[in-house]
This record gives sequence, structure tokens and C-alpha cells, in this order.
Amino acid sequence: MDAEGFPRSCSCAPEHPMCGSEAVVFFSCAYARCFFLVSMRSHSTDMLPRARCSFDWAHSSPVFLPWHRRFILSFEKALQAVDPDVSLCYWDWTVDNATDPQRNRLFSEQFAGGNGNPENHRWVENGSFARWPQKYAADGGEFLARQFGGDPSVTYGHSVSLPVATNQQDTLNLPIYDEPPYIMWGNVTLKNTFRKTLEGFPGMRKWELSWGGYLHARVHMFLAGSMLASTSPNDPLFWLHHANIDRLWSLWQKMHPEADRYVPMSGGPFGMNADDFLIPWDGKRNTQQYEWYYQFKDAVPEGQRVRIRDMLVDDQDLGYVYEGLSYH
Repeated sequence: MDAEGFPRSCSCAPEHPMCGSEAVVFFSCAYARCFFLVSMRSHSTDMLPRARCSFDWAHSSPVFLPWHRRFILSFEKALQAVDPDVSLCYWDWTVDNATDPQRNRLFSEQFAGGNGNPENHRWVENGSFARWPQKYAADGGEFLARQFGGDPSVTYGHSVSLPVATNQQDTLNLPIYDEPPYIMWGNVTLKNTFRKTLEGFPGMRKWELSWGGYLHARVHMFLAGSMLASTSPNDPLFWLHHANIDRLWSLWQKMHPEADRYVPMSGGPFGMNADDFLIPWDGKRNTQQYEWYYQFKDAVPEGQRVRIRDMLVDDQDLGYVYEGLSYH
């Protein structure tokens, strides 16, 4: 590998430092120290002219990928403050998709634990994060919860499966990062772009319809429990899941070197252009006067500003590389 940076490897690779028992303890300690609220909603409707409700600065727009890249990078740095040799690993759910801990060590006692107990609020009661207390839990739950296969009360009785390799490859083959309309929770235009489809909202004609959405959204729906809430980082699997989403963005860039790795570079809605600041890393909305941003006050020092453009560089320029990808 001709690149400098911490290697982000598959979560189930036995040689990966995250898979040792001591590393799990480090992961747990760092997680407790650096957790902060992920739900980024503005209570001001004038921030986006066409918005009719609170705007989510992290989802349902082109900024989804650079925003989460910055988010997991912040978490990885917090891990490395505990152990400089630990890097965030990714969960390739097209490969490690068994829920049996004997077949998938990700769900084993030694790592993230398995399914929640249906007799006790769906709380996870095994593994390193058994009875893991939730912080700022939007779902009101006291401890980490999972419900493999999805919550039927949300999916109208339908079960949800993890994405498969063909879902992933179809998404990677899409040649365009994104195009208007940018802001949507669903995709009714039938225009498939890489970002919309990866996030979970492809145009459904000729695409497999799933009650769990597509790729990113589908994994959240499959795990259910704590992963359904806007405070989904309560589940440690959130970070491994989003490391994989970030890896797929890197892989897509290498598959489509002539494509724009991000759109819109300019001329788009407020908060989405390459030179716009990522929120809440804009040095403005992480003060006490913003109710939803208050939890960022200590994690993001006032005045620390990150532009979308800062996240559009190559992986190694941000200090990490993904196994299996070529770097020059």
C-alpha cells in the first residue's frame, strides 16, 4: 500500500487492532468520552428558503457523505487519544452478514454483542456493550437496544435484510454523484444518483424495493432499536457502519475518476456548496443559544471551522486509508 495513514480494515479481520480484547476496552472507554449528539436540526426555517420544517444538516442532501466523513474522523481521533495505535474499522455488511456470533465475530461476546432481548425492552445483554447506557437518547431508551430484522411497527410487519453485493455494485456503478432536487427524504423523481442511492433513496423503478430503504438506511432499519433514533451513534455499530459508507464513497471515486466527487461545488442551496461550512463545525451554531447544538460546545471548540471542501480530499490526506483500495 503506497500511502500514509492509519489503515481502516474490515471489522472481522483477525489481525486488525480493533479486534483484540484490549482494543475493545479502549473502544468502549473512548466511546464514552467522545459521544456527542448526531441529530443536527436547525429550528430556524429561514436557513433554507424552501424548507417547511427543521432542516437536517447531516442527511437527505449531498452533504450526507462529507458530513459523516468529518463526524467519524472526529470519533477516530478520540479513539486514538486513548490508544494511538487503534483505528476505526469498517463493517462490510455484504460479507459479514450473519447474525450468528459463531459465524460473525462482530456480534460476538468479545466485540459488539448481538441482538436485543425481546423480553426486556430489546436491550443488548451480551458483549462488551451489554446494558450500555444511552446518552441523549431520542427514543427515550435507557440502554442500547437492537432488533435484528427490523421493527415491524415501523415497517408495517415486513422484515428487513442487510444489503447484498448486487445492491452495492449497482450503486457503485452509478456515474453521477448527485443532481437536483437535492433535498429529499424519499426519491420520487426516479433519478438514481450515487449519493441518493447510497444514502437509501434510489428512484425505485427497476430497483429492488425494500421496506428498509437501500444500503445506508437499510442497515439502520435492520438493526433497529437504538439505530432507528436520531441519536443512533449510541450503538457502537454506527461508527463501523459509517466507516463502510465512507469507504464506498472512496471506492466510487476510484471507479469514476472523471466524475465530480461532490456536487454542487457552487450555486446550490445554502449549506451544500463546497465552500460552505459544515454545521456544526462552522464556529457559529455550537453555542448555548442553539438548543440542539449545545452538546457540541465542548467537542467542537468555538471558532473551529470546517468547509465541505476540506472533506473532498483523498483519504490519505485526512490520515487514513482503506484496505483493498489502491493509493498512489
